[in-house]
Amino acid sequence: MSDPRVGLTVTHRRYVPYSHAHYAGSLVDGAYALGLFGDVATEVCIRTDGDEGLFASYADVQFRAPMRAGDVLE
Repeated sequence: MSDPRVGLTVTHRRYVPYSHAHYAGSLVDGAYALGLFGDVATEVCIRTDGDEGLFASYADVQFRAPMRAGDVLE
């Protein structure tokens, strides 16, 4: 019997509102992105375990491109 959790995909798309822009050039802080990762992890936990999970830590976080208000993140 195969495990239905194998190959599970969760995709969130979010519009970044201008109310989250705190820096020049309409830049959004990295904590906003980390919050989105937490939202996706929570959905994965609910789908696979039936209950919310909790991120205990992040081992490595690298921001490769700026996030700006008005962007749509996926």
